[in-house]
Amino acid sequence: MEVLQSNLRTSVRTNKKRFFFLLVLISNYSFFMLSKYSEYVFNTNLNLAQEQEVKDEDWLLVLDKKKDYIPPLSCQRTCLHRRNIISYTDGPTSGLSDRKVIIRDLSQLAGYLCAHLVMSPPSAYLTSDHNNDIPISNRVSWQDLYNITFMDGSPTIPFVKKKKVDDNLLDEDSRSWSDVLVFDTQSDASKHKDWFHIVSTEGKVQEDFQAVQTFSFQQESAMTQDSDAVGFVWESHAKWYQFDLWTQSLPELPDEIKAGAQDRYDHAMRPYLATYYDIHPKIKEKNKEGCMYTNIDTYPSHVKKIQKRLIKRIKRHSPSNSAHGILHLRRGDVVDECDTNINRMREYFECSFNGTNNLGYNLTLLLTSDEKDMDYTKSIIELADDYNHVSIMDADKMVKTVIREATRNGVLDKHLDNNYFVFEVESILRDWSSDFVKFHFVRRRSSCADCIPLAKILAREDSADKD
Repeated sequence: MEVLQSNLRTSVRTNKKRFFFLLVLISNYSFFMLSKYSEYVFNTNLNLAQEQEVKDEDWLLVLDKKKDYIPPLSCQRTCLHRRNIISYTDGPTSGLSDRKVIIRDLSQLAGYLCAHLVMSPPSAYLTSDHNNDIPISNRVSWQDLYNITFMDGSPTIPFVKKKKVDDNLLDEDSRSWSDVLVFDTQSDASKHKDWFHIVSTEGKVQEDFQAVQTFSFQQESAMTQDSDAVGFVWESHAKWYQFDLWTQSLPELPDEIKAGAQDRYDHAMRPYLATYYDIHPKIKEKNKEGCMYTNIDTYPSHVKKIQKRLIKRIKRHSPSNSAHGILHLRRGDVVDECDTNINRMREYFECSFNGTNNLGYNLTLLLTSDEKDMDYTKSIIELADDYNHVSIMDADKMVKTVIREATRNGVLDKHLDNNYFVFEVESILRDWSSDFVKFHFVRRRSSCADCIPLAKILAREDSADKD
């Protein structure tokens, strides 16, 4: 094992500049493609209508519920331990959706490499821009917002007991992690002394993955039940979308290591990395490779509890015999790219609601938006006054009310009263496969159709329900 560590340590690289310019170009393009494709996935139906002139009957085909690809679930590598560590560091520059993408694929890598994740808490990773410029409480854990687990139910990011700290004193050490090594593998006092330690920088990750993959299988070959056995620490100090993991598929285990691993290795057990396929959308499902190491249901139990309360509240305040739909208006950074001013929305409703008065039931729209101007929100809600069968409810306000009631009653911890938790609760309204939400009016950068033929869409769904 000492020889192995000595040989592998030579692959550690910090601050190499070779081909950096080219890598940045590739990485920026990858980030652009991922951003566009991610929005496309969530708003596929509206995109197609916007990007091409489609006939009404084409809409009926477009608006089928999208079924996400599910990788194989019974091909995992068997791990006798998860002592190895994968660490990712970054600053508070993004929102929760971006962080979920990162944690998801890192968890997949950890599942395959018999490792677990070590990450700074959400307070150090989530921007305050999406929380009314208020920093997230240090008491919030990843399990509060995104409960991703391995197949055995154990968390991919082990739960760290919350300390009683002053929320105004944010963890400055964690905010500067991207500038320093997180783990000490040199000093005698370190519990990771002499561990195989790799630091990935500037997106050069392919070779480092190969090194820890090799170490992991050789580690298993020499495995004992000794809890003090040497593991690896793989730190990444590169921007996620600059990883060269997304420019090509994962490297194979070297032939000589395969021979030693015998039946403990199979090509099919390598992890499925969704980011890779998001950036390469032309790869057909039948050609996708990779095994699933994490459970699909990632909603924390307290999110589900509040979602149930929310749905009950919406039904109670809705007109009788209502079909519910979401009205999501992205303002903020895209107001110049997708027109959502009051007059434009009036025209949008006139076209989209045309013929819906003959459906025989009411329509209740659930408004979600990043708009901070309450006068704008009030004006949007009042547009429903032009229709006897249409009403608009401020879903953002209702979600916040339900959450604050839960915190007052002791059902939720007070630190969960933040916009990120609101966003998670509202996910049930954005779900295209939801039986509760029957239609989606989405106006944002990637989904800005001039009109939605709602009468025909709902008539088709009504017919399908009768069948």
